[in-house]
Amino acid sequence: MAVQDFWLEKLRRDNLLKHPDFDTPALLLDLDLFVENAQLAFSALKRTNSKTKIRPHCKSIKSPQLARMLLNMGANGICVAKLSEAEVMMNGGIDDILVTTEIAGPKKLTKLMILAARNPELKIVVDNHISVATLSDRCAKAGLKHQLKILIDINVGQNRCGIEPDCDKVLALAEKILASRHLQLIGLQGYEGHIQQAKPERMQEQCLKSMQLLTSLKLQIESALKSREFQFQTITTGGTGSFLTCATNQYITEVQPGSFCTMDSSYKSSNGAQFANALAVATTVISTFADRIVVDAGLKSLSTDMGNAKATEPHQDYHYSPAGDEHGILSKSEAKSKPDTPSGLDEVKSLDSALKPGDLVILLPSHCDTTLNLHDHLFLLGNEETLKTQFEPITTARIGTAEPEQLRIDRKLKIEGRGKSQ
Repeated sequence: MAVQDFWLEKLRRDNLLKHPDFDTPALLLDLDLFVENAQLAFSALKRTNSKTKIRPHCKSIKSPQLARMLLNMGANGICVAKLSEAEVMMNGGIDDILVTTEIAGPKKLTKLMILAARNPELKIVVDNHISVATLSDRCAKAGLKHQLKILIDINVGQNRCGIEPDCDKVLALAEKILASRHLQLIGLQGYEGHIQQAKPERMQEQCLKSMQLLTSLKLQIESALKSREFQFQTITTGGTGSFLTCATNQYITEVQPGSFCTMDSSYKSSNGAQFANALAVATTVISTFADRIVVDAGLKSLSTDMGNAKATEPHQDYHYSPAGDEHGILSKSEAKSKPDTPSGLDEVKSLDSALKPGDLVILLPSHCDTTLNLHDHLFLLGNEETLKTQFEPITTARIGTAEPEQLRIDRKLKIEGRGKSQ
């Protein structure tokens, strides 16, 4: 069965086209493929290093229901990128959460104290002395009844966040954390994001260097703190393109892949080829011309930071390019930056296509995380065993914080006819 037939057949089989909320552009997730991808990752990791666990990064799914599926399959807790994501996951009944991005600013710190008071298993990362002092002071003022779990974020080559991998600097930061009675140092994080989609040979070479850097720091810091009998509980790292290579290092306790369970076309063409594309966007043809087909999915539906989306069979020879916020174009020519030809396309060719207005075309996102961030809900496809609902809200808000409690109350009152109206 062709890939295009595969998606459309499942849409028809599950009667999703008749769902009252279904309309294009629609973000689709095939739960059967989602589960298969997860099983493949778990089994491959077990063969590589049975002691290393997966802590999936849930910025790729943004749904407590999907996160719980991964936990039920054996995930060692979850990662999130933001406090707003952590809050929604906690509200969904998940406790073992690592926020992988440094937290700063008064509003976020206030929110952190609220969430930490609710959940002793919440973990965060730091990479500087100012943050450690601020966190310790905040915990004291909030009257937190347990120590806040801390990992030191190490720069292993990405040159984003992370303290430089100098033993003296890392040791000084570790000692500052240990000196606070409000903080508990539990581990190191080092994310080698700069090589996730590098060519396999370079990825493996650079990844092993990054892991050696990270675990060498672990051993040096533990040796320096031997008199305190201190040992790191957690050494966490890795992404979809590198997690199996990371796990070949005996000191890595957990890895953080995220895109593996949904997949996207850019990972699929590099270091994620073993995983199936479980995420897609359904679009509708709205106009047809001799040189182009116009669909209703543009920049507001598909991210382009990792390139353009790809059409599935039998339209795989068409090149998709965004043509504005709500429009996309399928053509037989690659898009280019010069605007001096129709639609910015070079060597415009006749399509001779049977597609007509109203037809569905399925597109595979180039970057799952940022495409998911453009949508408010997922339409789920799957068999009866995996499918509990066909409509899954993407409940981690894009604005950076979850909906404030007062807004929820105001909205509820308004729905019930007791609130203020504008």
